[in-house]
Amino acid sequence: LYFKEHIQTIRTIIKRKFLHFSENGDIAFFHESIFLYFRNNLLKQSNRLRKIWKEILKMRDFLRENDAGVAYFHLGEYSKAATCFEDIIKECKSMDNYSASNVKQEYYEYLDIIYELAKINNDIVLQKKTIMYKIYTALHFYAPMTAVNESIQAEALVRNNSQLMRDDMFLYSITELKAHGYLNAGQLKNSEQYFMECLTMSLLHPEKYADASKFDMYDRLAGLYIKYNHFLLAENYNKLSNDLAEKIGDDSLKSLALITRAKLNLYLDPDKAEKALNEAKALEKKETRTYVHIEISNMVQQLPIHMNNPEWIFDAKKRADKYRQLSIENGYSSSIIRSYLVLAALEIIESRYSCDFKKAKQFISCGIDSSIKYGIATYIWEFYNLKFIIASRLHEDAEYILKIVETMKRMLRQQNLFYLGTLDFCYANILVLTNIGKYLTHENEFYQFMSGISFNDGHYNNGCDFNCDNKQCLHVCEGVTDRFKLEFQQLKKN
Repeated sequence: LYFKEHIQTIRTIIKRKFLHFSENGDIAFFHESIFLYFRNNLLKQSNRLRKIWKEILKMRDFLRENDAGVAYFHLGEYSKAATCFEDIIKECKSMDNYSASNVKQEYYEYLDIIYELAKINNDIVLQKKTIMYKIYTALHFYAPMTAVNESIQAEALVRNNSQLMRDDMFLYSITELKAHGYLNAGQLKNSEQYFMECLTMSLLHPEKYADASKFDMYDRLAGLYIKYNHFLLAENYNKLSNDLAEKIGDDSLKSLALITRAKLNLYLDPDKAEKALNEAKALEKKETRTYVHIEISNMVQQLPIHMNNPEWIFDAKKRADKYRQLSIENGYSSSIIRSYLVLAALEIIESRYSCDFKKAKQFISCGIDSSIKYGIATYIWEFYNLKFIIASRLHEDAEYILKIVETMKRMLRQQNLFYLGTLDFCYANILVLTNIGKYLTHENEFYQFMSGISFNDGHYNNGCDFNCDNKQCLHVCEGVTDRFKLEFQQLKKN
């Protein structure tokens, strides 16, 4: 509407490739570099900017309320801006625990302005809640390292704000979310370090440390030690998070604690895992982020039980695809990836006799692409494990299979998943490492691989030089390898 009277000028600009029509018919910049050039120049010219914002407000009837709020804010009309952002401000203020909140992605781009409005109005509570809302939105809808970067920026913001610095525990609430981001990114050592910082502060100042942050810390620490295959530590942190959820009386937090309990018992006690998931599902509303996560987890838990039931496989494929589509529509990044993982596994099971793995390969590719797109490293090595299984079944070229194996090894090592804790079999890295170990048939290769694996009472390698022809070798590696094989037999029984 605004450009109607300037249509000839617009045609010339489009011809010269400054602008173009987007897929939905809007006029857009031809390339991001052009947009950035004009944007950066305009930011230096406040008078021109004001003129542009005023022109935009002439189309007030066609603007979304929040976009009008952006224009009013840049024109210095803060009261009108706050009125336009009323829905977001109300949402931020209503958040008491972020762990279980269904934060809205569409609010993300406006949160910096909300924070500035809160600062102008000296509203300390809203400043804090806006900061937390933004980091948590990044955690659930964007790459985990985006959440880490948001946390780092928030820490700098707090340190430069004397009023926010009066609450020293608030800084640790941000640190806890930074640790959460590192955990989702697969950087377990960084995650553990920051969680330990938060844990010590919560022990030194229990009365100051917010219950919501404390719950998230306990729940994530349980998740961390599940990945480290340390059952007792994970179980204890899960009990702490569950007790805190009961104390707060929040069903959503209880649900999260139950989901973590299910993860902990997935391999060791499938019945207990199923019970926890069913209890969690009863506490959640349908089609929320957590509900979808539970439904996908239910399929993962049930899959080994029903892998020889064609009817169940057929129904599970329909359900997994339903939740895949729902996750894509709502931006549930983790569930998008997990749904591809489940679909790929179901296709492999269904085609294990025909060896027609075309669909499985497609889901694996989509899962890997989604993992890269969302920056979530947690599942990517599991996709490569499925790729490895297919390649082995099809007797693919040895060099191709070895590349897959080396990729898995590198990913697991980067995430510190060659460390097996107390060998309690809480996490899938044990299965993947076992697959790799079974593939490495050359003795030197096998022992070199085993030397990188460690657990709580020492390393598999104890000074091994990988020279198996050495007659004076004490065969220390052989003894610990036998122990690993014994542990694997125990795992298979479970």
